[in-house]
Amino acid sequence: MAREKPNETDPTTAPQGEQPETAAGAAEEVLAEEAAWADGREDAQSDAAEPLCKELEEAKDRALRVQAELENYRKRVARQMAEERRYANLPLMRDLLPVLDNINRAIEAAESAHDTAGLLEGFKMVA
Repeated sequence: MAREKPNETDPTTAPQGEQPETAAGAAEEVLAEEAAWADGREDAQSDAAEPLCKELEEAKDRALRVQAELENYRKRVARQMAEERRYANLPLMRDLLPVLDNINRAIEAAESAHDTAGLLEGFKMVA
């Protein structure tokens, strides 16, 4: 499509100031205007993008912190579980030790007495 010479009275086609004399001059002028418009648009986009970028960085930081907190929680729970398994039998042992001590004393007493063969045999089986 051929470009017609812009009407100097038409404000949409006539650039401000003077008309270019050649098609190359007109093309350069159009390109310069488009570049200026694009620069202005990029500035506006970068101004609008700054808060979004900052918000994105903050969201990434929060996500990393939550992930680290979750990993620490998992490690802490695993450590607590291992400790609970290690000491789970401790109350049972505390309850059984006095009983075992009494059985051992009864066996020693039955061995020192002469008429307690059946009692000695029974305590040895329990022990």
